[in-house]
Amino acid sequence: MSTENKEIEPKQMSEEPIKKEKFNLKRVLKLVIPLTAIAAVVWFAAPQLKSKKSSECGGHSGCETKTTATKKSTGEGSIVALVNDVVIPRKSLERALKDQAKSADSTKTVTDSTVLNNLIDVELLFQEAQKSGVKLDPRAADIRVDMIARRFADTTAFLNQLKENNLTIEEYRQEWFKQATIDMYISEKIEATVVVKETHLKKIYNRLKKVQSGEKGDARSFESMKEELRTTFVKQKTKMLVDQKLAELRKTSKINYL
Repeated sequence: MSTENKEIEPKQMSEEPIKKEKFNLKRVLKLVIPLTAIAAVVWFAAPQLKSKKSSECGGHSGCETKTTATKKSTGEGSIVALVNDVVIPRKSLERALKDQAKSADSTKTVTDSTVLNNLIDVELLFQEAQKSGVKLDPRAADIRVDMIARRFADTTAFLNQLKENNLTIEEYRQEWFKQATIDMYISEKIEATVVVKETHLKKIYNRLKKVQSGEKGDARSFESMKEELRTTFVKQKTKMLVDQKLAELRKTSKINYL
């Protein structure tokens, strides 16, 4: 399924101050992994403690827990949704809700259904990433876990931190692998398709000049802002394309709320 790469008009661009930052799926990903000291460091730094080989998320389909097996092992009511027969466990929803309550955005009202739909979006993107041929070396997750573990005084301290967040090493490893795979998919299959036209950047620049004309100081030249404008343009266009892809996936996927 192809994602239509429609041109984004300058008027769609935000007029907020330009910030240099790498694109990330805030709306989709911010509720997946607990944003504790551990999880925050994991995304930018790194983890290990080699996990025992079981049905791992090592770039294969090991993450796709089937309904029957899960119900037998965890009991009735432990599943909150199925995404193309892949289980979203209640444990993941409860962990995401708990994290949301502790986050900086806790003042915002977020319903259980909003959090659950975010988890479903993540699973949809992960499945699409696998179908697209994006492959992340499963050893990357082991290396990440090991590097994070080394930041603690000892293995026990690391395990205790995971336990506080209702995570096992394997669950932590799988969550990181899923998130990293999605990030790679967005970078290689969506962001890479964005075409930036200088004419659009100039229009955006001219609009920003008008908005910021009342501010003190000399206005920056177009050349000095061009890369920042380009970064913001790519970020916003990528987000738009991701939203389009998710809308398509929801139409063609089998999603059951339990």
